[in-house]
Amino acid sequence: MKGHRNFTKTDELELIRLITLLEKANRTAQKAIRAKMRRMHFHIRDFTSSNKGFTVSDFQTLKASKEVVIS
Repeated sequence: MKGHRNFTKTDELELIRLITLLEKANRTAQKAIRAKMRRMHFHIRDFTSSNKGFTVSDFQTLKASKEVVIS
């Protein structure tokens, strides 16, 4: 695991905002968005190996399963 599992409520809101942008962005913009997420220590590959795309629903599932903890 490269990133963190624990995030603040502020981090959660920012990650949700970035994931929403990620879903709609072109490939070039996605790279910049993922870089911002990595600077927050959130690495999508820590939680999935799928190439289908990562969604807000996926993030919510991680929270529900306690793979990501919001404190």
